[in-house]
Amino acid sequence: MDEELQRFKTEIDLVDFMVGNGCNIVRRYSNSVELRGHGGKFYVRKVGNDYVFKDFVNDKGGTIIDFCQDYLMAGNLGEVRKMLRDYSGIRVNQSNQQMVGRPKEKKMETEKEVVVEKNLEKIQEDMRNFRPTDGKHNYLRGERKIAVGILRDERFADRVLTDYRGNAIFPHRGKAVVNGKVSSIITGYEIKNRGFTGFSAGGEKGLWYTANAAKAQKIVITESAIDAMSHAQLRKTDASVGYVSIGGAMSERQKELLKSLIAKAHSRGAEIVLGLDNDPAGDKMSQQVRDLARECGVMTIKREVPVNKDWNDDLKEKIKKMEEDVKKYKEDDKMGEWKKEESHQTQAQMTMTA
Repeated sequence: MDEELQRFKTEIDLVDFMVGNGCNIVRRYSNSVELRGHGGKFYVRKVGNDYVFKDFVNDKGGTIIDFCQDYLMAGNLGEVRKMLRDYSGIRVNQSNQQMVGRPKEKKMETEKEVVVEKNLEKIQEDMRNFRPTDGKHNYLRGERKIAVGILRDERFADRVLTDYRGNAIFPHRGKAVVNGKVSSIITGYEIKNRGFTGFSAGGEKGLWYTANAAKAQKIVITESAIDAMSHAQLRKTDASVGYVSIGGAMSERQKELLKSLIAKAHSRGAEIVLGLDNDPAGDKMSQQVRDLARECGVMTIKREVPVNKDWNDDLKEKIKKMEEDVKKYKEDDKMGEWKKEESHQTQAQMTMTA
């Protein structure tokens, strides 16, 4: 038996690890915890000394090793080891939401752009208070015209959240300094609502991506998560297509994260597609992504360009036209009924005159 892998299974609290990597606690039972995230419904408990999970939506289960491979894009045991070595030492006390045994707040000299632990702790606390939209969101449904089916799609369901103010929340995943080490974790989140766009205080932009990004046969890179959902709605894509959002201009940190994601997608034979904005900024970003892809051995990348500035503009235009067509149809139908009634009245008058 591999001693290191066994230590990961027994010493790392799987619930804490899952919360730090995109899951939300739904309920605690006497000997298990229910969580939602990554398109799954999880129950975590201890069997002997090992933490184990069962996903009743996707019919998967296992230990923290299996969770990393199935849900966190860790393709092999080498990547799992690196991820969990980085994570080792994290201990989050869920009862008081405090990070146990963390060192004094500081940044590593070689990781100047990485989130420090004090900020990370607040971000993880925020994540525990957010909830899935369950297909209901005034801003996304009303103003952005995102369909209920898209919001409930397993690819997006736990990657598009809401807070008590009704804001739309889009978690970014990246690297952060935790317990003196660099770990893969949620490093911040975008906040959007009518007339407002922001980012979590003290957080750092990473990448927003759908729950299937680790295994999708096609990856579409967009500028925003809303553009990703709009593209999926317009093109009627299925679970074989995953989405990655940059969230605006790319930082050097984001470039490294995106390069790693492209390399993994390329290694499994997935197609990479650019779906960035139809403007000079989108052209510039498309070239930047192409340059990163070439470093991974991807020499040609297809680009899908929206008709308007972005995919959400295209979606709103389509919905508006559909609504106008329905209105016109109703008006024409009403006019037809009026003309029919007028004709009957005329015929009745003619009969009475005769």
